[in-house]
Amino acid sequence: MIEVVNLGKYFYTNGKKKVLFEGVSFVLREGDFISLTGESGCGKTTLVKIMAGIETPSEGYVIYDGVRPSFFKDYFVSKFRNKNIGFVFQTFELIESISVIDNVLMPVYLAGASISRYRERAREILRYVGMDEYINSDVKILSGGQKQRVALARALVMNPKYIFADEPTANLDEKNAVEIVKLLERINREMNVGIIFITHRLDVMEFANKLAYIKDGKFFIEDNGKMSLFKGTNEV
Repeated sequence: MIEVVNLGKYFYTNGKKKVLFEGVSFVLREGDFISLTGESGCGKTTLVKIMAGIETPSEGYVIYDGVRPSFFKDYFVSKFRNKNIGFVFQTFELIESISVIDNVLMPVYLAGASISRYRERAREILRYVGMDEYINSDVKILSGGQKQRVALARALVMNPKYIFADEPTANLDEKNAVEIVKLLERINREMNVGIIFITHRLDVMEFANKLAYIKDGKFFIEDNGKMSLFKGTNEV
């Protein structure tokens, strides 16, 4: 469980305080599937980075599996992140000069774990996301939708409890965008992985079981079923 408590992020420009968001409190549990939206520049990516321990909040704190780290905080959060969180990005962040399976194994290389131990796991995950016929192919031959499936496999290879996806459908057409979010929903349902994904797209928000958004510096979250809040606009 990742719990954020009264998080705020702000900075100063020409002596004036600029608030991205404040008073953010909620819990991401294993099995949650949360969409996060809001206007460009409202702090969505910043919030997710704070949850992952990549950025520091201006106020508030994050609790990881019941622990609020203080001593050796950076070490604790880095260890938790490497073990428990997989990341997916809108630009895929794949290495095109190496094979699909080597891209999937990259977190294993970086963690210094046994490649032989995880190689079969990588193959299984690539089959799971529908990319088994491309296991030894170069990434550069893949379409955008296929690259995002590889990126999902990479995020899953070390059995994370959570996936943080920053606009994973932004560079995809409508068909592939829906397919990727359906795949995320399947991962959430079948593997019980907690997922928070940033999006502006109405057509993919509906798959989440919780809707979160940032507006005018305030954070809101609710169970899905109140999509009228978003109708008639592409962004909140």
